[in-house]
Amino acid sequence: MVSAGIDRATIHVGRSLPVPRASQNTGRPWDILVLEEDMPVAAIDIKTPFGSIRNNIRNRMNDTVAARANVARAFDQKAVRALKPAVGQLFLLEERWDTTDPIRPRQTFLSTFAPAGPPESVQDQFRAFFRRLLNDEMYDAVCFLTSTAPPNVNVREPDPAMGFASFATKIAERVEDIREAHRGSKIQAAELGRKLAERDDLSAVVAGLSDTNAGRLTVDLDVIH
Repeated sequence: MVSAGIDRATIHVGRSLPVPRASQNTGRPWDILVLEEDMPVAAIDIKTPFGSIRNNIRNRMNDTVAARANVARAFDQKAVRALKPAVGQLFLLEERWDTTDPIRPRQTFLSTFAPAGPPESVQDQFRAFFRRLLNDEMYDAVCFLTSTAPPNVNVREPDPAMGFASFATKIAERVEDIREAHRGSKIQAAELGRKLAERDDLSAVVAGLSDTNAGRLTVDLDVIH
């Protein structure tokens, strides 16, 4: 990341990213957080799943989506949307039988309407999942790596578009876009915090709910809060 243009002094390990208005503002630390002038410009998670990964695929995917959703919701206001930090994930999957052997799709009620595709391995499923995240612009960058088991470790990039060089470049490009947005808005860290904490969705709540007794009570409570 430094070679891609990120100042080493701005890279922090294990720092939390408080995000007002997030869906789940737990304050959990990010593996890598890039701060410039006390303002976040990149937040990156590093995942190395272990154990019975086949039974936890959906949980892993849901956690990945939730992490991005928290940051996105905090920066969903027009005034700060361009300042949303780059969100990335580096995912390292060990190559072993339960991650490389194809899994036969389970038959469900929906299978009668949309037949399941051919068997896919855990590795194939994660690769397709990360591609969707990038195509849908849910993540700014994903680095998907696989590795043979120790002691003869050999790290591979199953998809060059999600290799480390591409990952670092995309993060650096997004950080530069955020720098330009900061320069254009001339916003400081304290002002950014105040804008993130502002509620700009109250009018939508009022419009949707105030035509019923229960709705009016809900609006009153929301205003008080």
